Amino acid sequence: MKNMLNRLMALLLAFTLLAGCTQKELCYLHPHCVDIRLVFDWVEAPDANPESMVVYFYPLPGEAAQVQRFDIVTVRTRAIESARINVQTGRYRIICYNSDTDGILIDGHEDFHTHSLYTRDGDIFESLLGSGVQSSRAPRGDADNQRVVITPDMMWGCSTMEVEITDAGIRYINDPTSRDEARADGDGRGFGPYRAATMSADGQVITLYPHQQVAEYSFEIRNVENIRTARMMCAAVTGLSGRMVASTEALHPEPVIIPSNARIENGTKITGSFYTFGNYPDGKAPHTLLLYVWLADGKQYYYTFDATEQIDHAPDRLRVHMVFDKLSLPTPITNGSGLSPSVDGWDEEIGDIIM
Repeated sequence: MKNMLNRLMALLLAFTLLAGCTQKELCYLHPHCVDIRLVFDWVEAPDANPESMVVYFYPLPGEAAQVQRFDIVTVRTRAIESARINVQTGRYRIICYNSDTDGILIDGHEDFHTHSLYTRDGDIFESLLGSGVQSSRAPRGDADNQRVVITPDMMWGCSTMEVEITDAGIRYINDPTSRDEARADGDGRGFGPYRAATMSADGQVITLYPHQQVAEYSFEIRNVENIRTARMMCAAVTGLSGRMVASTEALHPEPVIIPSNARIENGTKITGSFYTFGNYPDGKAPHTLLLYVWLADGKQYYYTFDATEQIDHAPDRLRVHMVFDKLSLPTPITNGSGLSPSVDGWDEEIGDIIM
């Protein structure tokens, strides 16, 4: 009986060793992954303050790996910060941008070349009168056929060259500057060149250099007469782009209307500001600043300002400031009906421009 038990124990031990060896052999059939330290260097955007970043690794054609996404919480207490990720070995292209946004929508993210950022359809009066209001009956200057889309959030990001991740280390397949130079020359935005990424010589480290991707537009209308008669106002700019390709930062050619706030400043001028993906460089659509003003007596006035020259020839396409001059608001009617916001009954005026 004792010999029988010993034989059973020996057989069980042999089976266990065999099973372990078989499992070890099978591990070579599984994808190999390596730990990487992913570094964000904010030298290109020192004032950026994102709460989180998303990083996509897109395998090159012929690679066995799948698209890999990593969501990383950022602290921004220092100029350089890092996170540990585990990536399957292979050759990749990389896209990264901040993910702490409310209005940004993503399309085509299954492919490096089609990964796009955009915003939903909106309304010019949405910020004032609520999302249920439709301004389609309000005049839009030369942009009656253009869609209205909401402003994007501020975004920082970058895309990088093809990289190869191996057990031994990480290396570039191509020159890391060639892509940025092509991007700066090719799409006409004038945003670069930027450093996209660098590789560390001391091991598995990728350093990314996010930069500002969304433009800041602002306007001011100086020397406004009867400005105290205004009780509510908003604005919009026509002919801008509502979509951006993440990998190249190329803009979509469809012209859209971007709403803007408008406020009285210093008792003499009207100002406003908003974010936008920018101005499509080869677009032929003109740009008009639309200003909508509700007066205290219930009257509504609509003003247009030609902004084409100032937008198309802005020295800094990430920071466009438009200046206009001489606006005279009507004197309110005594014993008027009072303010009752509406989208109908607009009286059109044309403002002057200061170059």
